[in-house]
Amino acid sequence: MLSTATSTALVLHCVRSRSMWVRLGRYIPAVGVITEPLHVLAFKLAREVAGDHQYPTEDLMIQRATANRERGSVSDDDICALADLLSLEPPLDQATTLIEVVPLVQRILRADIARRTVAASMSDSPFADIVFDMEKVDRLGEAVADLDAAASEIGDDTESILSDTARGMQLRCGILELDTALGGGFLAMTFTTFMGDTGAGKSMALSHMAAAAALQGLNVGYVTTELSKGEVHARITAALTGIPTAAIKINPTERKRANDIVMRMKSQGALGRIRVEKVDAGSASTRDVLTWVRTQEKLMKTRINVVIVDYADELTDGRHGKSSKYEHGETVWNGLATIAHDELEPRWVFTATQSQRPEFKHGEAVPLLRLNSVADSYAKPRKVDYWICLTPTPTMSCEEGYRIVIDKHRFDENGVLGRTYGPVPQQRHLGRLADMSAL
Repeated sequence: MLSTATSTALVLHCVRSRSMWVRLGRYIPAVGVITEPLHVLAFKLAREVAGDHQYPTEDLMIQRATANRERGSVSDDDICALADLLSLEPPLDQATTLIEVVPLVQRILRADIARRTVAASMSDSPFADIVFDMEKVDRLGEAVADLDAAASEIGDDTESILSDTARGMQLRCGILELDTALGGGFLAMTFTTFMGDTGAGKSMALSHMAAAAALQGLNVGYVTTELSKGEVHARITAALTGIPTAAIKINPTERKRANDIVMRMKSQGALGRIRVEKVDAGSASTRDVLTWVRTQEKLMKTRINVVIVDYADELTDGRHGKSSKYEHGETVWNGLATIAHDELEPRWVFTATQSQRPEFKHGEAVPLLRLNSVADSYAKPRKVDYWICLTPTPTMSCEEGYRIVIDKHRFDENGVLGRTYGPVPQQRHLGRLADMSAL
């Protein structure tokens, strides 16, 4: 257990320093480290504030305590004691506090990870979340880039940054041509947009990515503005099982067979979890999406690694129709990029956007779709890491499959930008863009 002086210093440094909160404070477990009742309350409030604002501050903690008083969970005496605590100077400097606290926190968290590892091994559950947490615990207390910490320096900090497991992970889509072009898959902490014409299969690309992620043990949060929950469930279930979407929707026997397969995969630890929500077009913002994701994480008691929005054109930018298409695209895509690139909660984010070229008649040949058809807002591709254009070939019926063009690749080292891949035979009847059996 910590001494009173160390506990006091820990609270004050974590509240006053963003760097300290990122390095240590956010990992302090609810029990086992802090024992002083006032300090326990302070950390409880700090976690609540950080959940809404990323970092706690003294003012926000007092505000939260006052709000909790109205709910009866905090007394006037608690608020006065908290104000007195936050007016003190830390009895120990940050370096000393880290030296005294980090080993204790690491022991507690490693014991918890060991229990979770044994449980996952016995139930054959995915280890993706455990790997993330092991990496965090190993690096507990290390300096990170932040507003009030020294910036990273080439050479001195390069190894620790580039060896970060969370950054180095890749998400394969299962389409060999695309995975190969991407050097193995989509890198973590990236934002991807699929662009297609009306009816070209944009939503199919997103259900494909949801299934691909789950098959790799990742948890998925899927927000749809266009399709019903039932349609999304049917498509993703088809993509996971190989049973046609139509059969799942209309044939109770096939639907039960497909669901049994999914449940068996989950029980064997061969599948991540997928949460689906339907929102009305124009009613939700990127902030609403992030709030929903965090709510699901609390309910699931695990992280959502992949966020999918079908599709971002239908999110609101909060200006209630007063913004131009350019401004709307800039605001929404910037919001989604922020979710993907968050250093504290790195995720993969996928969405789709409608092309802005004329629709094609039935049977009419479809020319190759390229980035220049994003006429409504060129702010969109500026925000993404991967921009992928999908062209049904030779007509919108996609008889020969998709031609795929990577028109934005922030990390391209092999000259794949602008190349055309395919036609790749499509499997839209299975809720997939193309064959994903490689997974």
